Amino acid sequence: MSNGKKKHSKNRFFTDYILKVILFVCIALVITVLLCLAIDKPVISLVHNIEAAQNMQVRDIVINNNPNTDEDAYYGDKIGVITCEKTGLNTNIYFGANRKSMYNGVGFSNKSAMFGDGKVSLITGYDETYLSSLRYIENGDIINITTQSGEYQYKVFDMKYISADKDAYKSDDEDMLVICSICSDLSEHSGECFYVFAQRIIGGGN
Repeated sequence: MSNGKKKHSKNRFFTDYILKVILFVCIALVITVLLCLAIDKPVISLVHNIEAAQNMQVRDIVINNNPNTDEDAYYGDKIGVITCEKTGLNTNIYFGANRKSMYNGVGFSNKSAMFGDGKVSLITGYDETYLSSLRYIENGDIINITTQSGEYQYKVFDMKYISADKDAYKSDDEDMLVICSICSDLSEHSGECFYVFAQRIIGGGN
C-alpha cells in the first residue's frame, strides 16, 4: 500500500514540475512579446529619423530607366550599360553607389569621374547578383561601357581582393575604370571587395 502512495506521489511531483515549466515558458513568451511590441515602434521611428538625416547617396531612391541625359544625372538615373562578352557581364549602370542602384544593377559613384574624362570612374555592385560573373574575368579582357554621350572600352590589367576599409586606388590615377564587387558576409572573402582595374583604350578625350 505504501509503495502505491510513493508511486502516486512521484507521479504528482513530476506532473507539477512539468506544469511549472510550461507556465514559466508561457510567462516568458508573453513578456518577450510585450517587450518587442513596446520597443518596435521607437526603433522603427529611430531608423526612419536616421534615414531622413542621410544624404540621398545612401538612402533608397527612385530608379529612372529613361533619363533625358546622362550629363546632368540624378540619383537613380540610368546612365549606361556595362558589358563584358568574355564573362557574360551585362547590366545597367545607375547614378549613385547606393543599395537601390545595386539592387537594380550596379551603381556609379558620383565622387568619381565620368567615363572618358581621363580620371578614375568607379562602379560598385554585389558579387552575388549583377557582378557574379566578374570573378571569372582575366587580364586582357575588354569591358564596354555604353552611355547616351558615347561608347567606351577598357582593357583589364589587374584584379584583387582588398579589405573593404582600404583604399583600392590613388585619387590621381588616370584613364581607369575600377569595378568594386562587394563580397557576401557568408563568403570566404567576407569583409573584402573584389576589385577589377581596367585602362581606357577607346572613347573619351586623349
